[in-house]
Amino acid sequence: MLSENSSCQVIENSKPSSLIFFSQSPKTACQPGTYGIDGQCVPCPIGQFNSGGQWCLLCPLGTYEDGTGSSQCKQCPLGMFQDEIGSSQCKQCLPGTYEDGTGSSLCKQCPPGAYQDETGSNQCKQCPPGTYQDETGSSQCKQCPRRTYQSHHAQTQCIDCSRYTECVNHNRTSCHGKDSMFSYNFQYLVTDMVHSTLS
Repeated sequence: MLSENSSCQVIENSKPSSLIFFSQSPKTACQPGTYGIDGQCVPCPIGQFNSGGQWCLLCPLGTYEDGTGSSQCKQCPLGMFQDEIGSSQCKQCLPGTYEDGTGSSLCKQCPPGAYQDETGSNQCKQCPPGTYQDETGSSQCKQCPRRTYQSHHAQTQCIDCSRYTECVNHNRTSCHGKDSMFSYNFQYLVTDMVHSTLS
């Protein structure tokens, strides 16, 4: 039987659970952000917190703590996440992803028609005219292939040029007629030559 003054040691594993440091002196009343050991109150270490219990806890997913003696962990800011417990800092969202909220454990993928080529972003960029993106989580847009065009932003596909037209500009934002008498620009179809031929 243990005497009244006896204390217990916690054996640390390679990856402990959310309970880290048990108080070695139950009679010691410690303030939030600290825990009792050998009759004294000591600060919770980095990556942990204590809101008023007998021991410190690991910071949960989506949070971090970069200081000692904390009573609560900080939420990861916009553009960042944390998918591990007990962390001292957050991770930046990778290219192709973003995070527009705080306290996140995972970043969101950019939707079709958008991309993100930078890290730590809180929003995606729209694909510009002449490009498209039909997949999620992309870090760049695809250029419209030959004989196609796209004149709008944030598109998931390109538009075929008319049989009487072709894309002659490198930006693939419009189609133009092969004959200088007419042109095809954006949504306007070339019909003058067809009508004159049939008349």
